[in-house]
Amino acid sequence: CSMMLMWAVLILVLVTFLFSIIFLNATSQYVSDALPEDVNIDGIREFFGSLSMTMLTLFMAVAGGIDWWEPARLLLEISPGYVVIFVLFVVITVLAVLNVINAIFVNDAMESTRVDHDLRMQGELLETRFMMERLTQLYKTMENFCDSDGIILDTDFVDCVEQDEFKIQLGLMGVHYTDGMNFFRLLDVNADKWLGIDEFVMGCLRLKAGALLIDSTVLIQDTKQMLKVRSLEQKHALQDLNGKLQGISDKLEKMEERTRVRSLSFASSAYSSE
Repeated sequence: CSMMLMWAVLILVLVTFLFSIIFLNATSQYVSDALPEDVNIDGIREFFGSLSMTMLTLFMAVAGGIDWWEPARLLLEISPGYVVIFVLFVVITVLAVLNVINAIFVNDAMESTRVDHDLRMQGELLETRFMMERLTQLYKTMENFCDSDGIILDTDFVDCVEQDEFKIQLGLMGVHYTDGMNFFRLLDVNADKWLGIDEFVMGCLRLKAGALLIDSTVLIQDTKQMLKVRSLEQKHALQDLNGKLQGISDKLEKMEERTRVRSLSFASSAYSSE
């Protein structure tokens, strides 16, 4: 981007220099041929008195330093053709060169934004690593507090996290909770009533973003589990009811069959008696 910007500035200077030579040649010829009482001489000498002043006038005309009609009015006194050339300079400079420079700055800003995103991602990665180290150290401290080795049981874990010391340390890391047992149940993904260091560290990292919703999350999980159990119970109840109804239907069919057989037997006996 720096190289592109340098070339764009050089092109702007070169274009301004070439047009300045054209205008300086025209104004110099006009001043040398003009009468002493010409009212335009002072203005021409002010804006086109030298090559550097002519370049400055052209730059200010496109950069907003002066109203570009002022030098254009003086050039109109010399020849309308020079006004056309002046307008051509403004068009080339504003629509081409300055837009290119503006695009370079926009591209540089976009690149800076991308770099900032990468730096932010790197910072988040470093923060995650630092938090993993702190959680690992905290787990070891909890092991010593609970006098356990390798794992922490649910009751010991609740006793630990209910201590103000551990609440403060976890709160500083962005993990907030109100009930130790609910906190344990969210970390204990295996539901085996104990926590290893991996479950504790990864669970705390997982809960960091939504730490304020720990109790709500536990309630939602309990509700889902209860609904699942109730659904299974209703399914089994419907299956039992269906089985009983099928049994009653079979008994009714058998009773109907027996009744029909008895009716036929009775009719046959009556016919034989006659």
